[in-house]
Amino acid sequence: MKGVYALVISIPDDIDMRIGALGAQRFEAGEWVYVGSAFGNSSTSLEHRIRRHFSSEKKIHWHIDIFLDVVGPPADVIWSEARKKRECEIAAELKSHAQFSLGPPGFGSSDCREKCGTHLFRHHGKNTWKAIEKVFRSLELEPRSMEDLS
Repeated sequence: MKGVYALVISIPDDIDMRIGALGAQRFEAGEWVYVGSAFGNSSTSLEHRIRRHFSSEKKIHWHIDIFLDVVGPPADVIWSEARKKRECEIAAELKSHAQFSLGPPGFGSSDCREKCGTHLFRHHGKNTWKAIEKVFRSLELEPRSMEDLS
């Protein structure tokens, strides 16, 4: 399966950490959302990528790996099948909503062709899942949950 996903990550307390070449970063307590995609087969499929993010047994490759290694696994995931990469569209929608603020510049987007700036966002609302679900639906993506993974 190929598609896009948004990890919901809860941070109980403000935390400082070093994120590779991005350097030292401060993350405020609260709900954070990381947007990604997976368009490979087998070990690079959407199912595998999502499960990998929830695992503590992985080699550190990306900014999100460093982040999750420090703060722990995501609290939830919203995903959708897609025929093409749409993570930048999701990121653009999150940027346009007042209840989301930008994470560190370059986080998860160093190879981004759309110049998103970041693929990590802080949510300031009450129900992060519902907010992301609304964004997915606005882009005609069918939001699914972890339980829906085959």
